[in-house]
Amino acid sequence: MKDFLRRRVNAFDVVIVWGGNWGDQLTAKGQQKLATIAANTTRIKQLDSQQAGGGNSAHGAVGASNRAFEALRKLIKRIHDTADSIDFDDELPDIADDFPLPAGRNLQTWLTAATTYAQKAAPHTQLFIDYGMEANFLTKLSTVAQQANDAEDHQDAGDQSSSGATKEMDRLTRITVRELRSLRSIVNNIFGPDAETADADALQQWVTASHIEAEPEHAQNAQGGQTP
Repeated sequence: MKDFLRRRVNAFDVVIVWGGNWGDQLTAKGQQKLATIAANTTRIKQLDSQQAGGGNSAHGAVGASNRAFEALRKLIKRIHDTADSIDFDDELPDIADDFPLPAGRNLQTWLTAATTYAQKAAPHTQLFIDYGMEANFLTKLSTVAQQANDAEDHQDAGDQSSSGATKEMDRLTRITVRELRSLRSIVNNIFGPDAETADADALQQWVTASHIEAEPEHAQNAQGGQTP
């Protein structure tokens, strides 16, 4: 959880404590707003906990994706090098040009290469075996390509989940701040100095509890210049 968001959640907690002391003296609408603040705060904390666990999972997914890609890259490189070696034998077909080595680390480029390699190597399987490749190297190529693709999908899913949790926490925080600010007039009308039920202690505690730090300017700009 971002530091700014954590400070707002801490502020919500203080308001909830205030509500435990004086909330029963509010109107039904005021009590409803306190309940919304409490429910949203609980949900934000749940999302933060899930995101923290998801972050560990996403980190593991990145590692798995890297390992799967590296396994694919190494096998394709071996097939490429073996095809080059076969070309040096004048009695064997020149096949090296059928196995160009991909550049960069774009997974889709390497997956496409794996498909092409499998098609081009199939008629020459025994040649590759004679040059030291495993008898099941084409099956292994298909397997590592699928593993690399699955690992990438898992990483993407983790990234999307984490991003979704962040957006939902931000949304609930904005809603909760609005609820808190709309509650102020109710509290003032009930505990303010001009009210029949004036309570200076309750009002002062409310003023302290309901203080919300202003949102950073960059966040306001991202929302079109509006502060919740």
